[in-house]
Amino acid sequence: MSTVSLQGLIKEDERVRRAIKRLKHTSLDIDSLWSELSSMHATRGVRALSTKKVLGSSVSVLVDAKLTDSSFRSRAVEIKIKVLKEVLDRDSILKDLRKYILTAFSKRMKKSYSTITAQKNYVDVLLENYSTKSTEMHNLMKIADLVIDDIDQAGWALKMIQETLATLQKERYE
Repeated sequence: MSTVSLQGLIKEDERVRRAIKRLKHTSLDIDSLWSELSSMHATRGVRALSTKKVLGSSVSVLVDAKLTDSSFRSRAVEIKIKVLKEVLDRDSILKDLRKYILTAFSKRMKKSYSTITAQKNYVDVLLENYSTKSTEMHNLMKIADLVIDDIDQAGWALKMIQETLATLQKERYE
């Protein structure tokens, strides 16, 4: 049996079709979420802070920066949770689908692909588009982690600035 007819046979299998239908459907707009995280990171108030601004109106500037970062951090975590849920579902479907194809079509695959490695590689090629989408989602979660980590680091820096200003305030009045 030729490779093309094997591919057609796999694609026409009802279980494979149901799994592929689920993998094609996602309510997540990865590009939009990616842009949102990038925009959030770029517009954070802490990035515009300067010594003059902090010393001139320290309390309001620091509170504004902390509130904005807190809001952005929460949204980044929300994005990560949504993406993680989808990734876990997709990865489970892909794992089960790979096993099913390798098992259900093993005799036919052996005619064209003699080793299990070749058979697995063939299945990976068949499912490449769906694996790529999962990889994009994993990468989006990494970006969310970077934004969250940067916000956390900025929070520590703001806290240190606030403590330094409080110490300086005490020293002035002693």
